[in-house]
Amino acid sequence: MPGLSPANDSLDAKGSRHRFRVVIIGGGLGGLCLAQGLKHAGISVAVYERDRSPTDRPEGYWIELNGDGDRALRGCLAPDLFNELAKTCRVIPAGLGPLSHDLREIDLVSRPSAGGRPFAEASKWVNRMTLRAALLTGLEDTVRFASHFTHYEETPDDQIVAHFADGTRAEADVLIAADGGNSRVRRQFLPHAQRIETGIVVIGATVPLTDDIARLLPARVLDHPAAIVGPDGQLMFVGVWTSSSDEAALMPGSAASTAADIVMWRFSAPRAAYDIGQDPSSTSGADLKRIVLGLLRLWHPHLRAFVEAIDPRAMSVLPILTSVPIEPWQTVRITLIGDAIHSMTPFLGNGANMALRDASLLCRNLTAAARGEKPLLQAIHDYETEMIEYGFDAVRRSLQALQQAAGLAPNGNNNC
Repeated sequence: MPGLSPANDSLDAKGSRHRFRVVIIGGGLGGLCLAQGLKHAGISVAVYERDRSPTDRPEGYWIELNGDGDRALRGCLAPDLFNELAKTCRVIPAGLGPLSHDLREIDLVSRPSAGGRPFAEASKWVNRMTLRAALLTGLEDTVRFASHFTHYEETPDDQIVAHFADGTRAEADVLIAADGGNSRVRRQFLPHAQRIETGIVVIGATVPLTDDIARLLPARVLDHPAAIVGPDGQLMFVGVWTSSSDEAALMPGSAASTAADIVMWRFSAPRAAYDIGQDPSSTSGADLKRIVLGLLRLWHPHLRAFVEAIDPRAMSVLPILTSVPIEPWQTVRITLIGDAIHSMTPFLGNGANMALRDASLLCRNLTAAARGEKPLLQAIHDYETEMIEYGFDAVRRSLQALQQAAGLAPNGNNNC
């Protein structure tokens, strides 16, 4: 039965020595949240991120912060920084459910909950770019950008050495995989942990918000993101981001100066609905636009006109994947958070909250080890025991939400 590694836990054996070094691979939301918490706890931490700079990554749109995400940020960020971030959050009023493809309000009574929250309740949203900027605040000497992790090795003295493509290396007492769904750490550490296709493919684009575009969108979308439900398992998500002074105050100078009002658009449908090959990424933007417009024949004319106005060069395609739950493994000084272990579909909007919850839980356990309240391996084991249960439960619920939205039976022919 998996449990604690039989290897000698030298950091705890002497009783009086509890200082250790943590290396985090990946500077996404979960990795940065963990680094914030560890740094404030006085634990040595370094983050290695493949992005070339803090503004290198297009961060997408808004995420809904549920109680897990909110508590994690409150627990890991300094109070002043959390309060500054809280100023940028926007509350989506209660009762705003999805729209139909002809832009009628859908009866909320007949609709399921989204993100674990009934439509009758208000929800809090934060911009991804702003959140990441807040999580980078104060970590200038902690995050090493342009660091492409290749592999790790374990040494006889219980050290873990992370290797990078430029030949550099980093020694750690604890290695944390926070490097997303395609985690290289996971591939080496848990090669049997797999992600599989769900049968759903998303085509999307992020475009500038012009006056012409604004006139084509439903009025409520200009203030609040909306899911638009179509026939045959088709779903469109449209959201508008207009920057605010509170958000700009948290961003690096270059990001704040170039921030613009944008529309994020995503269209999902079962793979069988698309005229694409085995490798969707090889499909041109022009073909992606043609494919979507062909599926929008019965949709509202304004939505078709909106897609017509999108520059095909902005379009991209992504098959939706989901993790396959695995049994607990033997605890060592390597562990994982977020999408690196429990990658889930976006149909409950819960992936970021789970990554933040992981970061907060692992931070508390590592802090307890640093204070001598529990052995280091026990701290990691306690984290993994709890994380595996709630993390893969979220994976299952997210997959069920996708299947319901797409009209796919849980045991149907959908590669799941």
